[in-house]
Amino acid sequence: MAWSNLCLQNPARPCAIVILWLLCHRRLATKSRLCKLGFINISTCSYCGLIETDSHIFFECSEYREIWIAILQWLQIDHSPKQWDDEISWLVNRTKGQGWRAKLLKLAIAEGVYGIWLHRNRLIFRTPNDSKHTIQGIIDKIVYRGWTCRALKPHIASLMIM
Repeated sequence: MAWSNLCLQNPARPCAIVILWLLCHRRLATKSRLCKLGFINISTCSYCGLIETDSHIFFECSEYREIWIAILQWLQIDHSPKQWDDEISWLVNRTKGQGWRAKLLKLAIAEGVYGIWLHRNRLIFRTPNDSKHTIQGIIDKIVYRGWTCRALKPHIASLMIM
């Protein structure tokens, strides 16, 4: 339960924290999970055709990976996402402590996971969607939620200038 710190004292929207919590518990309704439970027969990713697992959606699929990398670049973090266990370890290590960097990354991971999950659902249900719009929407939520936190406000402002 080392990941629990990602959800605690996170300034993200409650719905984003719930989706992050489900992801950390490996309980999101991915196609592979729904297939195992007998609800659907096809477990392939709607974007790339590989098996859709939670690790695949958030860190391995080229479409969704591009979104996460863009968010990290906006935060000025040079990191290439890996598989689930490696990524969670990296996130837990980077969000230790009470500093503004840890708080901002917690906010970004929660809003990023939620935004990617919505992007994935739009793709499955054939709603027009592009990754640039999703990236901008996630960044807008990070800015909005971060702006309400006095400790993050100056750092959000500096990111917006760049």
